Amino acid sequence: MIDENVIVKGNPISNSERFQLQNKTNRTRQLLIVLMVVVTIVLINDSIFLNMSNLYEHASTLILMGFFYKFLSDDTTNEIVSLLMWTLVILASYFCWKNDGLYDTAILIYPCILIGTSLLSGSILLFSLLAYMVCSLYGLAWVTELGVIDAISVTDNSIWAKANNLALVLFFYTISLRFLTNENLKLITRLVTENEKTQEAQAKAKVAFDLNPLTNLPNEHIFAVKTNAAIEKNTNGPTLIALITIDQKNLKWINSTLGYEVGNKYIQALSERLQILVGKKASLFHLSGNEFSFLLEANGYDEISQFVQDIVSINRQPILIDDNELEIQNSIGIALFPFDGKSYEILRTRSLIALSHAHSLESREFNFFEMEMESQLKKRSHLSHALKSAIENEEFELYYQPKIHLESNEIVGAEALLRWKTKTGEFITPNDFIPIAESSGLISPIGKQVLMQACRDCKEWHSKTGQQIQVSVNISPYQFRRGNLPNIVHLALNKSELAPRFLELEITESIVFDDTDSVKDQLHTITKRGASIAIDDFGTGYSNLSYISQFNASTLKIDMSFVLDIMDSPLNKHLVNAILQMSKSLDIENVAEGIENKQTSLLLKELGCTYGQGFYWSKPIPQQEFIQFLINYKAQGNGNVTPIRQAN
Repeated sequence: MIDENVIVKGNPISNSERFQLQNKTNRTRQLLIVLMVVVTIVLINDSIFLNMSNLYEHASTLILMGFFYKFLSDDTTNEIVSLLMWTLVILASYFCWKNDGLYDTAILIYPCILIGTSLLSGSILLFSLLAYMVCSLYGLAWVTELGVIDAISVTDNSIWAKANNLALVLFFYTISLRFLTNENLKLITRLVTENEKTQEAQAKAKVAFDLNPLTNLPNEHIFAVKTNAAIEKNTNGPTLIALITIDQKNLKWINSTLGYEVGNKYIQALSERLQILVGKKASLFHLSGNEFSFLLEANGYDEISQFVQDIVSINRQPILIDDNELEIQNSIGIALFPFDGKSYEILRTRSLIALSHAHSLESREFNFFEMEMESQLKKRSHLSHALKSAIENEEFELYYQPKIHLESNEIVGAEALLRWKTKTGEFITPNDFIPIAESSGLISPIGKQVLMQACRDCKEWHSKTGQQIQVSVNISPYQFRRGNLPNIVHLALNKSELAPRFLELEITESIVFDDTDSVKDQLHTITKRGASIAIDDFGTGYSNLSYISQFNASTLKIDMSFVLDIMDSPLNKHLVNAILQMSKSLDIENVAEGIENKQTSLLLKELGCTYGQGFYWSKPIPQQEFIQFLINYKAQGNGNVTPIRQAN
């Protein structure tokens, strides 16, 4: 696009004026070429038929035209046009004077001059030439009447009448030309203006296409272009290229709790902080709402590692937005050229894989890509697709492990444990598929199936064994996020016709990191309807006592990591004893997991533990086996049944 501030003769002109000036120059140049060709043809014609009577005039005109053409430019166009038109009109009047006056063919050049002037110049020159032409007409009429000019074509008509007619024709001819030319100029100006607007809109669109509107940083399109350019430049060189992807883990929380305006200000402030590191070798890009990336060209791994450490360091201090002190929670993934890929697409994907691993590791803020990560990702992707199919085909099965009252040795309940056997007969452990189900959002339909099946199975225990025992079902924190867990529990109890007191939901301490108020409201609704709540794996997390009462928990389950070696570890014995005493003081029941022998069972009973669970009594077993176990256990006298200790 032509710069609006182009200066001609010291004066800035607009785009439309610049366009008109360039157009005028081009048309003048074309006219000069045509005139030189015509004069050359006339010169040849005179030399053949008129014995070169006008050779001097034609040669001089040709030289003058060449002079005008040589010095024609945007800066000289107006002067050249004026000189050219005055030259032509004077030359035409000269030939009329020399030959037949008003009856000479040279008079026909006058309208042509007016046309050229109207197209190439303004009104001053046009009407000046018209005045000269009118004067020349009457001058030629006067000298013709005096007999100075011997006009061979003179008729009986008055010479003054002819002069009047020619002057009148030229006058109206000039007015018409001026009108048409003005309309043409208006049209050209309008078209140029529209073109300017279109170009401006295209320029703005290009800026919008290349920059993130929130931070004005280059976006992913530019990131890809610059990355590929850097790769091409360093294909055979020793330089390493790092794609460093930075994700803001807490932006969603900021937007949901403080509002999107605060979230936008937070991102803008963060971008300003990250720009501190931009330099000759490092470029910063804003790829999406919560994602930034650096493109770094480095001489070695240590330089890249130090740069990433600098990112971590500058983000140690929180950002203050509208009196809110916001902590920066980054996860960083790094992929390196040429080791991790040789194109933008591959490096970008692998930096995101490294980012995902860094995000899952609470102890690590950044992670370099490793090939094992990709194989794990493919495995997770395969399992995620298989999980969807497993939900539709109901491939999941519940196993049950009994919960024993240590004093009476009676079975008081059982924990439902999820198992997955694929169509191919492969067993997938919960440790492998539960995290994938949680991260993919599939845990909600799986959890619903588990609740439905556990309630039906518990009702079947009651009807087939006559033993009114309780079933415990593990609940993922993700199942609380939709806010409809009480409805699912209520539906499961109603469909199975199981009394609510026979259902216990086990939650982990990690639930405190979710929306506490929403979780608390849902748990209160569930407990009001008669079900109970147990805190699972107690002691392995933050063990915050305040939320035990907030969540209406009635049972603490001591994690098996404290129980398995309690006989050999005085420290674990003291920890378990402290948990037991605390639960008694809070009037909360307790269950010890992981009991594998009689000695451990007796020690825990001595310490005051109420319930036990573990391989000492039974491994987790399928529904029908568990029903038979209940029948045998009762028939053989509450504990005389041979314990099943084999792990599943």
